[in-house]
Amino acid sequence: MIIFFGDSEDEYSRIVIESLIKIAKERNINTIYYIDMKGISNKTDGYNELIDILKPVLKEKKIKTPSLVAIKEGKPVQLETGIYKTITNPYKSLTKKEIKYMEKQFDCILKCNKPKSNVCVKEVAC
Repeated sequence: MIIFFGDSEDEYSRIVIESLIKIAKERNINTIYYIDMKGISNKTDGYNELIDILKPVLKEKKIKTPSLVAIKEGKPVQLETGIYKTITNPYKSLTKKEIKYMEKQFDCILKCNKPKSNVCVKEVAC
């Protein structure tokens, strides 16, 4: 299972969608669950429980947008943002390098969707 945590008003969430859809189609993935994090915070009911569930893949005790999470056997196994370190302005056109990075990260995490994939095991994660 793949879950995309985005924010409907966040430009960073919007710039990754095109690459995500492209790679999902290439991998024949028809379903990616979307959670709109707009207005959701640690004061929202259920947020802290979600943080506890995602703890194995979170770097901080919060969900940043955009984030793509792979779930295997009911547990989160990998998280990617797809945001390359040089993307500091979501309103400018992305470079080929930035797009390639995004697509590579999304391709890696979408491999987790295969039933017998071991790609998301920490030792071999992208």
